[in-house]
Amino acid sequence: MIDVSTIYSLELVQNLRDPKSRDCLFGLLNETLTPMGARLLRNNILQPLTDSQVLNTRYAAVDDLTKKEELFFATRAALKNFLDADRILTALIVTPNKVTLQTTEQAINQVIMLKQFVHSVNPIFEALTGTTATILKNVRELCAPENVAPLQELIDCVINEDTTYARRPLELRNQRIYAVKSGVNGLLDVARTTYKEATEDAYQHSVELSREMIYTYHSDDSQTNSGKRNTRLDSISSLRTLVNFTSKSLRRNLRTGHCHQYSST
Repeated sequence: MIDVSTIYSLELVQNLRDPKSRDCLFGLLNETLTPMGARLLRNNILQPLTDSQVLNTRYAAVDDLTKKEELFFATRAALKNFLDADRILTALIVTPNKVTLQTTEQAINQVIMLKQFVHSVNPIFEALTGTTATILKNVRELCAPENVAPLQELIDCVINEDTTYARRPLELRNQRIYAVKSGVNGLLDVARTTYKEATEDAYQHSVELSREMIYTYHSDDSQTNSGKRNTRLDSISSLRTLVNFTSKSLRRNLRTGHCHQYSST
């Protein structure tokens, strides 16, 4: 264990002048592809190993990856799709004190992330084929298909096969809505059908408003923005060449606060 003053003075995990800089030991060594790898590297820097047997085992793994380029690049390629497994598993075992819409959405997100994590395990198993290092062999055995199959079957019984985790909010919302297979819950199927119809009606209404050209917006750098406002629209705002607006009919169909954007160019 290294004391705090030594960690600080030697700049092991943080630069003294610029905390956001990578100019420290951790920043220079950190070429990891996953959050778990970055945390493990940081822990090893702060708590360096002294067991010679464990160190030799790791040296053998590094030597194997160095001498076999195909093994090295295949393993890195497989790790690129890995999500933060530690955070996913921790979140799954924590039960919220009060069930809310936010906690429900988070739970669905975590299941989708777990599904993607399970799918990412098999490429690691295939990438490590041919390794001779003991530690890499152990990792490959843990990633064997028979170890993942039971969990994969449970997920496939409920979650659609094409469901994947998305980082964009709108895309992630769509993934959440259609994640569960049809027939699992009748009320859910009815709710999704209603949502789909309302969304289509709102989109069609917004298209009709755009085609009517009912709001003309003029922009002049030397003059105050002006335009002729139609009484069918409200909550009108502008951003550069875009005009944002909503209507009572649009809000009634969509039942959300989303607005339509119309370009003035």
